[in-house]
Amino acid sequence: MLTNDVQECVQLLASHPAERHRYGSLLSRLSTVWKSLLRTESLITSLLEDTEASARNPQAFGVSAFVSDEFIQHCKVPHPLWIGPELVRRVSRGDSPVLTPKEVRNANSGNGLNLVTWTGLVCPLREEDRARWVTELTKAFMQEHRGFNLKEAVTQPIEVEVLRVVLNSGALLWQAGEGRYVEAGNMNLNLDILIRRPFVLGMNREVMPRHMGTWASTLFLYNAPRIHFRAAEQRLLRSALKGSTDEELSDELGVSLSYVKKTWHSIYERATDMVPDLQLDRREDAVSQRGREKKQRMLAYVRNYPEELRPISRSVLKK
Repeated sequence: MLTNDVQECVQLLASHPAERHRYGSLLSRLSTVWKSLLRTESLITSLLEDTEASARNPQAFGVSAFVSDEFIQHCKVPHPLWIGPELVRRVSRGDSPVLTPKEVRNANSGNGLNLVTWTGLVCPLREEDRARWVTELTKAFMQEHRGFNLKEAVTQPIEVEVLRVVLNSGALLWQAGEGRYVEAGNMNLNLDILIRRPFVLGMNREVMPRHMGTWASTLFLYNAPRIHFRAAEQRLLRSALKGSTDEELSDELGVSLSYVKKTWHSIYERATDMVPDLQLDRREDAVSQRGREKKQRMLAYVRNYPEELRPISRSVLKK
């Protein structure tokens, strides 16, 4: 999601009857709040479009945020509130539970992060298309959150189709009265009734080992990064994973082509020192066949080890 997409996404959310009811007057603040957080490491967004359409045609979008321990506990009280509207309320009044970029870096390099899903919305479509886009949104969510050092993740799906997929992925239902997560599969839940009031699905680091093999549990699989890329290097690698050329990277990142090439050189230098098995010959020209193969090896590595592209604090990692 880019800044120019925010207002359109807010309008799509406002067109959803349940979301419009939950946010109420807070909808007027949502655009400002998202824009204030959009370019930080505190917010993760996905916007899915139909690339076969003749014009821009958003089909689904999701927003999640890293939040404080206090807010996660607030989500799990006996009578919880809807997470999205509560985040808008708190950020608007200057009492934001969303972590600052520095706090994200420190937590991701230390004790771990708390993740909340702000919203996950599949836009109105033909019924036969909805299942596809619910699946695509779920895949995008998993891809965007792999490699973070998570200690807890919670969500409140607003649509039955999304709720069903989240439950099938292994997410657990929080039972405030018992103070624990429980499997929802054996509870004979009526999903249409469940989504009418605030509830919490999630998982944390403590219960994850008992649910290994589920999609939800894979969010908690984490290895500390080995290369410790700088933020500018991570940005370039994340964009390059989409298949962008150096010229396209220059436009996307708003930097010169010379800067892109220097950043690639820095990436190879750092990776060669820390992971010599990658065999990144410093002498290979990026435009040669062997140079292109070197770039593909680098991208394949970070695709398999997404923790290398997540925010870090070198000082915390060294402790």
